[in-house]
Amino acid sequence: MKKNLFRLLILFLLFITSIKYGQSQVQHWDYKQREKSQSLHSQAMTSLNKGQFKQAENLLITANTVDGSNPLPYSTLGFLLAIRGEFEQAIASLNKSYELGRENETLLSLGFAYYLKHDYDNAINSWDKILANNPRLTNVLVNLGYGYLRKGDFAKANEYFEQSIRSYPSSQITYQALAELNYLSGNFKQAEKSCMRSDVIFPYAPVALINAKSSYMQGNLSRCRKSINEYLKLVSKKAKKRSMTALGYLPQHDFYFDPYLLDKYDNAYLLQARMLDMKKYASRARYYARKGKAQNKETLVKQALEKSANDFYLSHELGLIQLANAEFTDASDSFKKVITLCPDCKVDLLNLAKSLYFDGKKEEAAHYIRQFQKDKPNEELLPLFKNIGLTDPKLSPELSPVDNSGNNGAGF
Repeated sequence: MKKNLFRLLILFLLFITSIKYGQSQVQHWDYKQREKSQSLHSQAMTSLNKGQFKQAENLLITANTVDGSNPLPYSTLGFLLAIRGEFEQAIASLNKSYELGRENETLLSLGFAYYLKHDYDNAINSWDKILANNPRLTNVLVNLGYGYLRKGDFAKANEYFEQSIRSYPSSQITYQALAELNYLSGNFKQAEKSCMRSDVIFPYAPVALINAKSSYMQGNLSRCRKSINEYLKLVSKKAKKRSMTALGYLPQHDFYFDPYLLDKYDNAYLLQARMLDMKKYASRARYYARKGKAQNKETLVKQALEKSANDFYLSHELGLIQLANAEFTDASDSFKKVITLCPDCKVDLLNLAKSLYFDGKKEEAAHYIRQFQKDKPNEELLPLFKNIGLTDPKLSPELSPVDNSGNNGAGF
């Protein structure tokens, strides 16, 4: 009896040992697969930093095949697909990563996928979850601010940007965001201050363009030309890029990409076209419009609007391109749409007035100038705007075609 019990005990122990050994073999195999998957992901990150998106995609797909339980390649692949505009596949890949246990960075990328899709409510919801999970991850605040900015809720956007500055006083992207918010709000002096704070951290081309546009609206043409020169320098050379760590990503998962640039269609050449009296100096304005690729950009923004018809910012960008291209009636329609969708976008009261004026609708143009002056009584304005507001028929051109230095009217 005792001998039988002893044999049973030995058999039981051998059975348990064999199970543990088998489990250890599986764990060892899983570890090897995970290690290979991680290595492929690292190679994909290197390809992303080189701009080799297709190669990165292939590496990430292979990583997912090697180890389907690794959430990291699914997360990075989702972001990559979002960059390429394949939003449904991107969201599916990111949700898979989230199910596998990757939370904060996957939610961050999921928010960007929705943001790039122009679905700002879901972008905000994704980023809100990050703060709910970990309130210390305050670098997500600037993303929330951008989400509300694109929704047209300027007050909420400003609230998040200010929180972000309090948490990160040296955040270049937040000062850039504040500059853009203030420019769109018609607070041009404040926009310039935010641009200066951003430049102290490091110069960035989009900030130089905001500064140029803010200076132009105030009639400070020398500062406008200086900012245009700075913008052209920054886009013509390998200027410093913004790390995605500024958006909340871990250093080991960083690559250089700016999701907030994808809907920016305006540029310095289109601004120069708008700076001229488009009727008196039509050929010069057309030259700058062509150099700024106005027709191509107008096609692109119209395509975006087909999917997101009520995105005020896309209509704002379309109006700027149309104004640069001397399509005054179309520009007026675009700016009127902006004002309807986003009443806080005060800069387009001025843009609308200008397009109406050049379209021969001077009384209507004067109405919008006076409305801006009522809303923003402390803002200095370009003399042209003041004259339109007075409905003075003897308007001087905004810029002469040739300045004292012998350059053309935009300072070049």
